[in-house]
Amino acid sequence: MALTDITERSSKMPPNAAILYPRAQPDSDSPHFMGIIRITQGGMFWVTGWERIVNGKLVIELKFTPKDSR
Repeated sequence: MALTDITERSSKMPPNAAILYPRAQPDSDSPHFMGIIRITQGGMFWVTGWERIVNGKLVIELKFTPKDSR
């Protein structure tokens, strides 16, 4: 499966869209991914994600933090 390059639109995210970037993990509690999401009615949020296991399947757990709170 070929991946789509979205470099051009990554800085101009439309409403209700998110981008997560993989990141190095200093420890097991650090997020595997970090990014940003723009919610139409809610504004901008930082997004962090962790790879986890639920019922034996790989999932990504997400946390949303209002961008203006940092």
